[in-house]
Amino acid sequence: MTTLERLDTSISELPSSSSVVYPSDYQDNTIASRLRAAGSSFFWAMQLLPYQRREAMYALYAYCREVHDIADGDAPLSLKDVLLSDWRSEIALLYAGCPQHSVTRALSEAVHL
Repeated sequence: MTTLERLDTSISELPSSSSVVYPSDYQDNTIASRLRAAGSSFFWAMQLLPYQRREAMYALYAYCREVHDIADGDAPLSLKDVLLSDWRSEIALLYAGCPQHSVTRALSEAVHL
């Protein structure tokens, strides 16, 4: 099955409300923690996605929260620059096949679908 076929799943394969799966397998539960802490409807909307797409979206959401929190945080601009630069390096490691952070390790699965 190709990536496009995996991504284009029929409506009959969507989870029912009784089969909601919470993310729990990522190291340090970083992804699960981020989603639960957000307390938004975004988490519930993602439950409609097929498993692989849902896991990819969880990881993407966690990454977005990480960089958003840096940008909106109270840290000095110079520290924000350093932290965002660290994330740029981490993304480079992700595409080089050796991510170090739990969020980019989760993203690695999505990138390589």
